[in-house]
Amino acid sequence: ENVMEFMKRSAEASVAGGADLQTTVKALAQIQNVYGTEVATTQENSDILFATIKAGMTTLPELAAKMGFVLPTAKGLNISFRDVAANLAVITGQSGNTSMAVTQLKQLFAEAGKTGTKLSDAIKNKLGASFVELTSSGKTTGAIFERLRQTMPDQEFRVLFSSIEASQAAMQLVGPNAKTVEKALEGMADAGGLTKEAFDSVKAS
Repeated sequence: ENVMEFMKRSAEASVAGGADLQTTVKALAQIQNVYGTEVATTQENSDILFATIKAGMTTLPELAAKMGFVLPTAKGLNISFRDVAANLAVITGQSGNTSMAVTQLKQLFAEAGKTGTKLSDAIKNKLGASFVELTSSGKTTGAIFERLRQTMPDQEFRVLFSSIEASQAAMQLVGPNAKTVEKALEGMADAGGLTKEAFDSVKAS
């Protein structure tokens, strides 16, 4: 029964996203395999994918091809799929490059969550808790990085990162872009029905 429901939702998302069924199955299976069915249904995950597409500059095939590289890292740090999706929407909205956005975001998460990095130490010292402790308490990653940025001069914030990828990701999520991240997160929470909306639009065209 679960398999049939999964395939039904995958087929609908496939039509809605202009992707073949194999691509859509891959995208939804990646999410389910990492986060499990107890967190969200296939339909809810599909709607979040379409909210990412709507808010950013990416496609279902691009997300299916690259998104899986960041999900295990995010899950290991107690970062929700909605949080990941909102960040990807904001970063791709600026760069239009899904592969680069995933690489940048994964590196940012890794540096924030790894004990002993400049970034993780700064989070602990400035915010009073580790990155994982903050995400586990319900804080979103965008809010964590923006709050950290506000505790120091911009130049000091910029040198916290050991890789250009992590730095690029962070700078696209803080400052003037912090409000965009908040809006994207709201969009993920209100994503219900977006797959069907896209499906109906394609069928009517």
